[in-house]
Amino acid sequence: MGRGKDRRHRTPREAANALILRKSNQNTIRMSKVFWSGILLRVMCLTGLLWVASASDTHAQFATMGGGVLTSRRAPQTVAEVHLETPPFASFRAYATSSWTDKSWNPTFITAAERPVLRMGRAFTGFGPGLLWFKTDVYRAYPILVSSTVIPLPIPRASLVLIGSVQPFQDFEWSMLVKAGVTIWFRK
Repeated sequence: MGRGKDRRHRTPREAANALILRKSNQNTIRMSKVFWSGILLRVMCLTGLLWVASASDTHAQFATMGGGVLTSRRAPQTVAEVHLETPPFASFRAYATSSWTDKSWNPTFITAAERPVLRMGRAFTGFGPGLLWFKTDVYRAYPILVSSTVIPLPIPRASLVLIGSVQPFQDFEWSMLVKAGVTIWFRK
């Protein structure tokens, strides 16, 4: 009863502030649920990929961490990445990459399958189709064509990687990533 009485005697400003506070609390709870469901999806995808990658002992599978610069039609951005790759199947390698920019903790997730098209010593270039997930909690993937060139560096377990991609169904949006990567897990 006291609550109803308080509501009747509020000024319009107090009522508006109470409504804003209530809506703010609802949005915070909703954003928190979206954040944790997105984290859960990413963890499940990465765990599944590691499980598939560790199932075969015949070829190498690995994980790398790296950082570099992403260029596109927009301004260049610094990027940090975690990259997981499976053993080859019919000359294709499947991989998943989580990529963070300096502007967002929400990663962009890339899944693709590439086939080597050029080899020069230990360096190689691959090409194949993939999917680009800007927000994994939205469950909308954009098809991409991706090509990556890996050049081993004289530093143990380190390489220079150039990754180019284009979205053929999104006005041919393109991007080019130049990064240095370090192998953090390798299994043969």
